Amino acid sequence: MPHNSPDSPTFTDSKLLRGLDDMIDVLETAVCDMRKMRSELVQEADELGLWENKCHRSKSLAVARRIGDDDKCVGKFVGTAFTKASAGFYKLSNHYAESARLPEELWVEIFWQCHVKHRKIEFFPEIPGTGFQMNYFGPGLDEIPTSIDFTGRCSSWDEILRGATKFWSFIDASWSIAAIKDHALRSDLTPLNVRWSSMTSGKNETLKSMAEWLSSKKQLIGALQVSWRTTWKPSHSSEELEVTPHVVDVLARCFQAPPPANLRSLLLAQDFINVDPLPIPLESCRLSHLQILNCWPTGPLPSSLQIFDCLTYSTGVGVQHIMQVLSECTSLRSCTFQLDSTERPFGTSELRDRPLQLRKLNHLRIHGLSQDHFTWLSQRIRLETLPKLEIGISSDRSQPPFTLPGCFGDNVARAACLEICAYDFVYWLEGQFDHHFTINIRGLPASISAIPITDAFFPSLEHLSLNVAMNDHAFWLQTMHSFEHLHTLNLYGNLAAMTKLVAGLASDAPLQCPKLRALSLDVEEWRWPWFSLDGPTEEDQQLAVTRLDTMLEFREARGIALEQLWLSKTCYYCWDTSGDGRDQIARLPMYKSPVESSTLIVETLGEEREVRGSGS
Repeated sequence: MPHNSPDSPTFTDSKLLRGLDDMIDVLETAVCDMRKMRSELVQEADELGLWENKCHRSKSLAVARRIGDDDKCVGKFVGTAFTKASAGFYKLSNHYAESARLPEELWVEIFWQCHVKHRKIEFFPEIPGTGFQMNYFGPGLDEIPTSIDFTGRCSSWDEILRGATKFWSFIDASWSIAAIKDHALRSDLTPLNVRWSSMTSGKNETLKSMAEWLSSKKQLIGALQVSWRTTWKPSHSSEELEVTPHVVDVLARCFQAPPPANLRSLLLAQDFINVDPLPIPLESCRLSHLQILNCWPTGPLPSSLQIFDCLTYSTGVGVQHIMQVLSECTSLRSCTFQLDSTERPFGTSELRDRPLQLRKLNHLRIHGLSQDHFTWLSQRIRLETLPKLEIGISSDRSQPPFTLPGCFGDNVARAACLEICAYDFVYWLEGQFDHHFTINIRGLPASISAIPITDAFFPSLEHLSLNVAMNDHAFWLQTMHSFEHLHTLNLYGNLAAMTKLVAGLASDAPLQCPKLRALSLDVEEWRWPWFSLDGPTEEDQQLAVTRLDTMLEFREARGIALEQLWLSKTCYYCWDTSGDGRDQIARLPMYKSPVESSTLIVETLGEEREVRGSGS
């Protein structure tokens, strides 16, 4: 490093010396001023201190006060110089800190992570799930709150932040026009992120200012988030509702030719669905992310879209809109539809010669479908080819059980993992596909789970997790023989139902799960033992112990003994009351704990408990 470099120690040392020399000069100047004040006082001494003479008394008073003022000025001069010099010395000391090695770009990123960069804004608190993320950085704590005022901590930080344009690129329409212009100026050419909500800026003067500002700055906007109300409540401002229609008009004019060239992210949100499409043309925009809440734009959507999110609480949006998005947005990578209901006519969309294949789409999430609508979509779109798929289906007990369409047969045949909870099931093959289905059956008791029905029930499974209820254990007893490759089985739920499945693992007609090496049993702890009416009886507990012991002996005798066994806390204490249970533990092959070198056979959930051989 050159000796004259600002970051070199030699350069810093010379600045420290020069700073001390400057302070010596300040002190010498102060001493000269004090000596000058003394000389002037000596020259005027003959006319001072004579109390008897009224004229001398007045002059003595004036001289004494003048000396006091001069002394105060000297002290202020010295104090200011010392304060400034101390700040300079501390600033120079930063060159010796390890953090001085960090480049300025990294400092900006550190500040960015520490800042309130993800402050959640609830556009409509009365509608659940309508919160979106908004970034903030304001010029002052009085006007725009921030969690950390970096600019007041260190002058070096202040210099870095003043030059970091992305900290100043966020604008809220509720701010004063002066603050908005200041942010726009400081952001330089960084694309602006603008939030405009009629709830915080629902005034006519704000509307006029924003209309003019958006018109003049629309080519600089990179992200725009707009929300407005279409209904009025006593708690709402009448002026806000009056302004609402004009918000849409301003947006419509803003998106007319030429469209915003740098706009990449757009959020449009209103409190309740508008039957008529919004007259906001988006086809010519180069959007990559579009979020819409309770509304729908008119005309075609941009083919450049990569992320699309739709949340609605009305039947106005359905499968036809899903088809529009998936067919028009050819660059789409992620798509989400949260629908209230799609129990409407299908429309006139004809079947294609070949179903639509979404080659770039990685994640599709649709909730609020009926089973008929899901089948309708799967006939027109190759949903089974998507790497990540989340489908939520609503039905009632009068409808047939949910059945996976035949196009998912290849996924079912190759899936290595399957998890089934009360209303959810998910199957996946690591690195290839992950399909999650939620079956919301109205009127279905919580004790019954929704089981996916397929022609071939997951023949390649290696990992199976089940929430076992009393009413569906018979299905699993009939199915377990097909799991020839299963090596891990996790059971959760009713003790009696689980142990019936455990008893099925001790059957030769045919042999169940020959490759099974790991088993976990987790009883619904909240129901037992505190609620005796819902929990297992003493007879159920004894029967569970007998079934588990019989299964362990059966598999050990045939050379297919378990290698790992996990028991939940309640299940373990039930089994541990039996002396025979301790003997079966002793005969299990040892399992090495990944944390410690000691052997671990039974791992209780929520409370690790080590059980060793020899019946200890």
